[in-house]
Amino acid sequence: MFNKIPQNVKIIINSVFPMLAVLILFAFAGRFGVDKISEMRTKMQTLQNNINALSSKLTILEAVSSSQSQTNVVLSALPSRNSSIVVVSQLKILAGEQGVTITNIKGGAEIKDPNGLSRVDITFDALGARPQIMAFAGSIGGIAPLTLLDKIKINESGGGVRANISVKSYWSELPKSLPSITDQVGTFSNEEKDTITEIAKLTQPLFIELPASDTGGKSEPFN
Repeated sequence: MFNKIPQNVKIIINSVFPMLAVLILFAFAGRFGVDKISEMRTKMQTLQNNINALSSKLTILEAVSSSQSQTNVVLSALPSRNSSIVVVSQLKILAGEQGVTITNIKGGAEIKDPNGLSRVDITFDALGARPQIMAFAGSIGGIAPLTLLDKIKINESGGGVRANISVKSYWSELPKSLPSITDQVGTFSNEEKDTITEIAKLTQPLFIELPASDTGGKSEPFN
């Protein structure tokens, strides 16, 4: 059948077919190339975003590193574990400064507070003159770890005062997992900066972590 086609038509067909093949290949290759270029642009944009995020995070980490004292202040105010022993030490120091004697110190079990933090309730008796007792009670909120006066019951006898006091001390576990390395890190808001400033005013404890001991320890750690 092909032999019956006129010679001039054969010449045209032989000329057109290679051109059509080239056009078809070019169309497919062009589409493939456009897709690849688009994919590469997307990857480059993602890479650039990651670089920007890491650069921002590095700047923030450098700032945190230069203000290590602030980090320690925050950790002492809100420890990562039950620090009732530290609180008792702070209360004894505060009582000595106010001329008050504290006895019968008792600490409860861990309580999950409605605000999402953990807390321990500590009760004790305070002995002294009324002005010293009141000054002592009013100063409890100024120590670290964060400690709030909960209840106070005063009994006066012979010019002296015995006050039964209950306080609440708080702590919070540190995050168990870190965010993705490319996640954005926000800076502190003005409100958060003000909070850190107020926390820095708290009376810092002499120690935060208890030293390891080779002995079995006391059966009643609060005495």
